[in-house]
Amino acid sequence: MRVAALLACAVGLGAAADRADAGYLDLMGIPELEALLGAATPDGTGIKVQQIEALSGSNYMPIPDQNPAYFSGKTISAMSGASPSNSAHASLVARNFYSNTFALASGITEADVFEATDWTGSGFLGSSISQTPQTTDARIANHSWISSDFSVLDELQRFDYLVDEDDLIQVAGMSNTGPGTFNSAIWGSSYNAITVGLTNGNHYNGSGNVGGIYNGLREAPTLVTPGYATNNTTTFTSYAAPMVSSVSAMLLEVGQDVLLSNGSYTNRTRTINHAEASEVIKAVLMAGADRYAVGPRADSDDDLLDYAVNTPNNLDNRYGAGQMNVLNAYLTYTAGEQDSIQDGGGATVDAIGWDYDPSFGGSSGSNATATYTFSTMNFVDSRLYASLVWNLDVEDSHGGSFFVPTTTLHDLNLDLKLGASTVESSNSTVDNTENLYEVLAPGEQYDLVVSKVGGNFDFDYAIAWRVEYNRWGTDADGNWSQRSNWTEFTPDGSDNAAAFHGDITAPRTVTLDQNATLRGIWFDAASSYTLATDLGTETVTLNDSASSQATILVTDDNGSADHDVQAELVLVDDLLIDTQTSAELGTTGGIDNAAGRAITKNGTGDWRIDGTQSHGSGASLTINDGGVIFDSDAGGGGANLAVTVDGGDALFNADQSLASLDVVAGSIQIGNSPGQITTGSYSQAAGVVLEIEIEGAGAGVGYDQIAVTGAANIDGTLDLQLDGYSPSIGEQFIAIDAATLTGQFDTVTGVLHNNLSLGLAVTYSADDVIVTAAFAGDSNLDLIVDELDLALLAANWNQTGKTWAGGDFTGEGTVDAIDLYVLSRNWGAAVPLNEAIESAFAGIAIPEPATGLIGLIGLTLMMRRRRRTA
Repeated sequence: MRVAALLACAVGLGAAADRADAGYLDLMGIPELEALLGAATPDGTGIKVQQIEALSGSNYMPIPDQNPAYFSGKTISAMSGASPSNSAHASLVARNFYSNTFALASGITEADVFEATDWTGSGFLGSSISQTPQTTDARIANHSWISSDFSVLDELQRFDYLVDEDDLIQVAGMSNTGPGTFNSAIWGSSYNAITVGLTNGNHYNGSGNVGGIYNGLREAPTLVTPGYATNNTTTFTSYAAPMVSSVSAMLLEVGQDVLLSNGSYTNRTRTINHAEASEVIKAVLMAGADRYAVGPRADSDDDLLDYAVNTPNNLDNRYGAGQMNVLNAYLTYTAGEQDSIQDGGGATVDAIGWDYDPSFGGSSGSNATATYTFSTMNFVDSRLYASLVWNLDVEDSHGGSFFVPTTTLHDLNLDLKLGASTVESSNSTVDNTENLYEVLAPGEQYDLVVSKVGGNFDFDYAIAWRVEYNRWGTDADGNWSQRSNWTEFTPDGSDNAAAFHGDITAPRTVTLDQNATLRGIWFDAASSYTLATDLGTETVTLNDSASSQATILVTDDNGSADHDVQAELVLVDDLLIDTQTSAELGTTGGIDNAAGRAITKNGTGDWRIDGTQSHGSGASLTINDGGVIFDSDAGGGGANLAVTVDGGDALFNADQSLASLDVVAGSIQIGNSPGQITTGSYSQAAGVVLEIEIEGAGAGVGYDQIAVTGAANIDGTLDLQLDGYSPSIGEQFIAIDAATLTGQFDTVTGVLHNNLSLGLAVTYSADDVIVTAAFAGDSNLDLIVDELDLALLAANWNQTGKTWAGGDFTGEGTVDAIDLYVLSRNWGAAVPLNEAIESAFAGIAIPEPATGLIGLIGLTLMMRRRRRTA
């Protein structure tokens, strides 16, 4: 008889730990799943299980203690015989597996408990009596025990047969010894089991050389968990395995929903949906596992920090696929079955999901390749987790009660392709899983391709995949360099973007405690992010090695969250600022654009620039939409920045020194109350609005001014704003002071003030746009409104394109009856108007005076002349 020996485990641990104090359970996505599903969180209801244990001492069967409340309502059947006492080890394993207060699968109510030697022999597996393994209505068998007998090839074949033929999911703990030591846990050498190690790596890794096809060349474990007992201190694979068994039960409960699967089949025990296949459960757990996991204790030995792909099937030889994540597994599972293109599936699959192919390999009409095409998100980096799983094919060559096993390991490959290029391959010749763990480019379409190697066959496989985009992943403030604050990896490199999305419930500060290089930054959250600096000297270098244009993107339908980058931005490549909401993006850390790159502003939101700016020769900024608010001088490093406003608005809250300012569409405002823009050239197109504030004397001090060292070419609208200031008649303000001036404004707004008595007359010289405070109607600016002004108005009557000097006192560009009315109101400057003239004006039909009014103008002039010669 084979001797079975248990690992040492703590006993007498006291009262049951409550789920709320579960500690390490929080690491595996469990709180997030419960927050997502609430009362609908699956708990393994309706799933019957097996628990296999070694003898407790020499005489007592390993039966859990059924008295505590945490086993209330459970039917725990002693399949290997009654026992006068209970097993502390069996109790602890059962608590992690199916107890009411600690286990995830608390809905399990039926458990058949076997003593290990009995289970492998006549009690179930039939090895000692050479009979075909029995069938069971249990769905999962948990093995938290090890064997001291390693010459058990027949048992391993029978063990894998149960998984392959009956879909009895076997979960087995690895040996509790460090890497490289002898693996005494026999089931750790199984092909078809889910083998489980510890997150801290303190377990045997690799399969054992049992003989035959079990040659010790394969990778194990499948995945890891923290492996703590219910006291959250004792760590063994005995406690890691039932956690995986518990989650498998949760998935099987969900998998009974026929809508998840595209078909079903019948095995020796039952008809099951594709989602319930052993390969699917294993693939989903592997694809959902975390390659990086931080434990609840300060001891880094409890963390998975150094995952490395170092095996032929693209796993880590210590951690397998990584630490089990219940949330990821559930989301992958419930995304549903999605067939390959060759099996009639759609042209593309979702970014998360699975497939079970019951007939693959090229014979009997089956396909020899299977393609799953998916797309990645735009802008942001993604990581692919994909696992292809198939069973060792174990057949009963005898076909009767006398079991004679034969085994066949089919060879499958898994490739990731981008167009015609292969990005990555998993092509082990000895394992029965292939895996991909790869950073993906944004906005691309990839193919996952399953292919067979060698001769044709007809067999089944399962594949699961998950495309996870990298982003700030904690609902808290934190340091940039802390890996655990990101969902996938700390972004740093010209092929990485930093995404800050809606995983936060309140404003958060991310402290840049290192210099970072990025191809872009993406804000997409209803709460605000602030990218602060640790020492005040950290920088973000923007360098997109692929497109030569880095991007800062702001999205979110809520549109209420403002975001601020307080680190200096260093431009290696051109930069696109795209604010697609009404929220504001701040770059208050300044800009180092010594390389002279082009900056483009798109999107309806505002971009606020503060901090020191330094732009090199050839630098440019084009504003296509939204607003750009200059809170600092773009000429801090010299007047090198050429600004083009081609839509949206530019607000200059600080005096500026620019290479050029060209306003094609939109508006500009000198908002330094008042301020001055000094630029090498200035152009303003039709339809553009320039706002000039006048609050006193002195250019840039009392009123806004554009000082142009070269040529100015103007059109569009000039908007004048007094802001409560009352200038003296004759006081002048040089709105544009240029070396040469061409063109004129077709519209001037804000001209008339003080109940139409004061006008801001805009006139033009060869080099300046001059604003003069004048009596409204004083077209020649001789400080009196008289017949000379009336004559100028009459000479331009009903003509367009006129200025103040031509009788356009309202600034709309046309000389009409409203201008005449303004003149009449101020006839003789501040002297009251002649009553006859006032009466005549009362009968004017505005705005169509036509020839009758022209005659009136002539009569008025004649009367005025006679009075002067009398």
